[in-house]
Amino acid sequence: MLNDGQRAVYNSVVNDFSNTLDGNGDMPGNVIVIGKGGVGKSFLIRGMEHGIWQVMMEKYGREEYATVRVVLKLAAFTGKAAFQVGGVTIHSLLSIGKIDRSYGIQPLQAKSLHRLQHDLKNTRFLFLDEMSMIGLRLLDVIDNHLRQIFSLHHDKPFGGLIIVLFGDYGQLPPVMDSPLYAPITDRSETILQHAFQLYRSSFTHAFQLTQQMRQQGTTDMDRRFQIVLSNLRTGEVQKEDWEFLQTRVLARLSPPERSIFESAIFLFSTNKEVDDKNTQMMEQAGTPVAKIEALYQGISKEEGAKVDSDYCNNLEHALYLSVGCRVNLPHFYVLMLGNVNKKHLAIERSLQWGSRHSLRNSLWRQYQATQSTNLCACRI
Repeated sequence: MLNDGQRAVYNSVVNDFSNTLDGNGDMPGNVIVIGKGGVGKSFLIRGMEHGIWQVMMEKYGREEYATVRVVLKLAAFTGKAAFQVGGVTIHSLLSIGKIDRSYGIQPLQAKSLHRLQHDLKNTRFLFLDEMSMIGLRLLDVIDNHLRQIFSLHHDKPFGGLIIVLFGDYGQLPPVMDSPLYAPITDRSETILQHAFQLYRSSFTHAFQLTQQMRQQGTTDMDRRFQIVLSNLRTGEVQKEDWEFLQTRVLARLSPPERSIFESAIFLFSTNKEVDDKNTQMMEQAGTPVAKIEALYQGISKEEGAKVDSDYCNNLEHALYLSVGCRVNLPHFYVLMLGNVNKKHLAIERSLQWGSRHSLRNSLWRQYQATQSTNLCACRI
């Protein structure tokens, strides 16, 4: 099911890795996979994950590699980007705290180091999505931590792990960091010079995916939309692009067309706007609302309330559910007491209004069965 460009990447990484395990050839180097939105990067990630996992299971058995996450870790800079591909944030995966320019890179604490060495002992690959948001300082910290974790290979870049970067440099740049492509000179900070050399020397293969898989229409409107997206990406928006987008403004659509978007997902620039919209939708449902609050284990409630949801696998401090409301939850939530409807998580006769004690215990048992971290738990 892979197109030619995707197949080239797959063969270079997965097949070369398989041949290396069989004693043929050298271990594949680190790889960069570049492509605009819609060229199938996420689909390729899924295919490569499965291929690498199959290779390891055939070589060492399913007991040793029970899931794909044993051999391969998938991460991104933000929690939302990580969730889109089924991964975690880079910071939570490698216990990276705030990068302080004054004190440089701090070594991992003994407890964190021991845990990471246990969790990553059989890991061979690290896939990093949305690479445009990864800066040189963060890349240097990733390298430093992996060399500590895989101490037997501390003399190798990234501790000997194979790193694959996915993304598009036309997307969001790093926050308070220098992008991987930044021009670095002899006058630049030492950490930037080191990271720049690491990036230039250790990533030996680069692929560019160009075949558009998302917008494949051939009508005049399809082609016009593709051109608009391309111009938006490069910051070269033309007057005709603006005029084209104005034809799809909600207020200018006919009532039948407008009704199609009543159940659409809305994008807002602030969390307050998001909360206001969610409250409005629940009020319109006209059914009782259940409030599920986080219960913190190992830390006080005051300390737990300060923890960002990115470090709790996107588990929020408070979650509101109402029968009939459409919700979007991370894959590890199992809050249903009946069958799960993929479109509407809470549907009539699924979220049951039982006793506080029985409902809480049921949610807690299901939550424990699907969640590995002990930082947060659900209670009603």
